[in-house]
Amino acid sequence: MAPALARSRFGGWVIRLIVIAGLLLGGFCGSAPAEEAAADSTGGTVSPRGAMLRSMVLPGWGQMYNGRPVKGSLFAAAEIGSVVAFFVRRNQLNKCPATVGQQERNVYLFTSMGIVLVSMADAYVDAHLDSVDWGKVEVGPDEKGKMKVKLSVRF
Repeated sequence: MAPALARSRFGGWVIRLIVIAGLLLGGFCGSAPAEEAAADSTGGTVSPRGAMLRSMVLPGWGQMYNGRPVKGSLFAAAEIGSVVAFFVRRNQLNKCPATVGQQERNVYLFTSMGIVLVSMADAYVDAHLDSVDWGKVEVGPDEKGKMKVKLSVRF
């Protein structure tokens, strides 16, 4: 098979994978279980557990659920890239009997697992910190007419 033909088939496969992942992210972002939807409409907070489980299923989905689409897209793209690199390297090793590149293939596998774990932790912490009342900032004149800035922070 000619190299140009092999690249075009590989490129088509990668594009299909990216489109499917985008459709999955777009379709899952709006759907929330009934109890979480009720909590969102009344309290305005998201469930940390729900965000973490979403990121476990599909990295980036929990960040999208938390209202962070750019961060979610970056996690999803990193996971897709790592998984694609793993399978490409695996196919290259299957064609070549030498065991020279197996460590590189394993690095891609562990990178994919690490991205999932980091995505889960980030979604959980982000959802948890979203409900924290950090305090308020007051700016205005004091009794003597001087400008003052008052920062109240609560933990």
